[in-house]
Amino acid sequence: MTDDMTGPIVVRTYPTEVAAELARATLEANGVDALVRSADAAGLLRYVQGVELLVRAEDAELALELLDDADDADDADDADDADDADDADDADDGAEEWERTEWDETDDADDAGGQER
Repeated sequence: MTDDMTGPIVVRTYPTEVAAELARATLEANGVDALVRSADAAGLLRYVQGVELLVRAEDAELALELLDDADDADDADDADDADDADDADDADDGAEEWERTEWDETDDADDAGGQER
């Protein structure tokens, strides 16, 4: 018979097996044994019930802290990625503006009968 304090409990449910496996890897990298369990082998019910991440009952609090920290880090990375994308868009806008200006100046010179080189 399994002791309730050491038996596996569900700490999170994920929409995909990949997300659950990433969380499991995070826990195991921090010394917490974890198990991923999906509802059925065919994969049909996991879209309704999700994929469960289980740990020992005594590790549940630590597991939740580690997962929350990982989520916070992901959120910070997402914000940094959005800032980087904005910076890249700004740089692209500047390059497009420069190309457009250079093109317009060349057209103006051609229209005036001169050649610009």
